[in-house]
Amino acid sequence: FSLAGCGSDDLASAPPTAPAGPTIDQLPAKLAAVLCEVATPCFGPILPIFLRGEDCLTIYTNRLTDGDLGASVRLVADGKLVYDASKVQACLDAYKAGGCAIVESRGPDICHEIFNGKGIVGTQCTVHAECSQGLFCEAGAGCPGACAQRKDAGVACTGDDACVDTLTCVKNV
Repeated sequence: FSLAGCGSDDLASAPPTAPAGPTIDQLPAKLAAVLCEVATPCFGPILPIFLRGEDCLTIYTNRLTDGDLGASVRLVADGKLVYDASKVQACLDAYKAGGCAIVESRGPDICHEIFNGKGIVGTQCTVHAECSQGLFCEAGAGCPGACAQRKDAGVACTGDDACVDTLTCVKNV
């Protein structure tokens, strides 16, 4: 007794599945475009002062590529992070919805889900993205740092990424 059904066993003929969002190489330019879109009305006529006469897209793309985003891209290539392209559009939309308030923050929470770190508490790290959700890379006196729990209100911090969601690091508190 056997069952049969119509179909094909030639999986090679199936069209490749497109990624659910931009490729990792497209990410810095897409994010830079949204940051410029948000920053322009926030800073108005003083934006060129902050940009020192350079093009907004160029400045933001370079800052992203040279900063944590660039490091995250390299860590994906090294197998230390996983890139989730399906979260990118929601991140871009959250930046747009956040308006001027988002410019001075660590970014929308959904954006921290684009890269999924594998580090648990105590794992060596060089950037926050290497650590699992809810953790950050605490560098202490130098690099490498170690993944640690984000801090609650009233606990000493070194930057916004060290704080639990909805909190920011306030100096001299």
